[in-house]
Amino acid sequence: MMASGDGDVPSTPKSLSSPTVKYVKWGIFDIAFQTLQPTLRLPTKGEMKEMPGLVFASTRFLRDVGRVASTPLLEYIVCHLWMSLSLPLSLVLAHQTLSQVCLIVSLIVAHYHVGG
Repeated sequence: MMASGDGDVPSTPKSLSSPTVKYVKWGIFDIAFQTLQPTLRLPTKGEMKEMPGLVFASTRFLRDVGRVASTPLLEYIVCHLWMSLSLPLSLVLAHQTLSQVCLIVSLIVAHYHVGG
């Protein structure tokens, strides 16, 4: 939707406006982004009282699933571990590789700078 006016700036529909959505004009661009509030909070007393029951139910559920389908459960756990570790591992390996490349390039540059 275009608003009539000098600059033909797009208008914000009422259905899209929200207290967490911020709008910024940057050059010729109109940028909309959502600001999220942190969700980390301390549990209430009622939630603390429910935790032992939840822990018991969770461990019983995992034990039952392990008895019924231990192989798929193990595959699921291993896949999720791999997915959580593969990105940090690839970042470490990329950092090490780029560090070695930088070292080699700096040695080559130093050799030609001193020699030439």
